[in-house]
Amino acid sequence: MPDQDTPSNRSDTAHARTHLVQAPTALYFIVLYQVAGGLLGLYLTYSNYGPPVSGSQLMARMSLYHSLPYAVLVSAGVINGLAAIVIGIGIAMRQAWVRPLFLLIAAETTILMLLDLKRPGPVEFFTVAGVLLVNVYIAFVLYLEPANRYFQRRSD
Repeated sequence: MPDQDTPSNRSDTAHARTHLVQAPTALYFIVLYQVAGGLLGLYLTYSNYGPPVSGSQLMARMSLYHSLPYAVLVSAGVINGLAAIVIGIGIAMRQAWVRPLFLLIAAETTILMLLDLKRPGPVEFFTVAGVLLVNVYIAFVLYLEPANRYFQRRSD
């Protein structure tokens, strides 16, 4: 009878359960947030600073809202959008190298947001604080114990 509750059957079942570690629920939301945010970021970078925008509109936006040069702003937008998509897909594929990549991109985003403050006021600081808090939460979830086991047990 193969369905008997023997010690060897229990150890096989326990081994199978430890091999198939399910992702913490928050990781599913982080994957969605990263991929959707990356796609939205790429779209907004293109629509606000890409070829469809006239030169006069572009100069007005740059002089009103940004202190960073145009090339830095657009490059950072494209890099951050692509990195967010890669991070989201990497988390879904259990690639542990996306965790340090997330920390690097989060630090770069925060630093560029602080450097790009044209007229620092309460709204801008709340925006930076909100982005920083979301990044800290995501980093916390990515390095928690359930996520560590999730990334260690890659399904090949």
